[in-house]
Amino acid sequence: MSEAEFYAAGRYLQNQMARLGPENLGRQSGCEHWDEQQLVNHVAQVATAIGDTAGGQRFSVSEHAETIASTPAEASAAVQRALELLDSGPLRAMSSIEFTAHAWDIGIGLDPDHRIPGELAESILVLDRKMLTDDSRGSHFAPRQQARHGANASEQLIAFLGRLPKTTAANP
Repeated sequence: MSEAEFYAAGRYLQNQMARLGPENLGRQSGCEHWDEQQLVNHVAQVATAIGDTAGGQRFSVSEHAETIASTPAEASAAVQRALELLDSGPLRAMSSIEFTAHAWDIGIGLDPDHRIPGELAESILVLDRKMLTDDSRGSHFAPRQQARHGANASEQLIAFLGRLPKTTAANP
């Protein structure tokens, strides 16, 4: 995982959150059980935990699940802090996966044809295939889905992460 790919994942997430206006926060996101506001809250929690961990502090997302209610700008600031503090290692790789997945979740909630940028999707897909096994998905990622034949890297990545791209159902 290169530094450039890590920053690309963070910027992608920040760009998607910047698209969210107050009128969008009640919309369904790409996460099956969360609307866009709940997803923004989750991003803020996770990014705060990553930043705190990178800064040498202890932060538990589960302990603070109800205490962070964020605007997209606040969540973006937490992502920025994580980008600034986190150096190389497995947490950086997992953060890149998390940031990319949730950026897509936000984007697909705003536009059913949303795609992860090609180079980012390709690099995160390679990383996912190395890091995520069926046993390591836990509650973080659903079982992988089958992408349609000829799917682009974005669709393949989203299917691998256990999400069913809306275009997959429409284009078997």
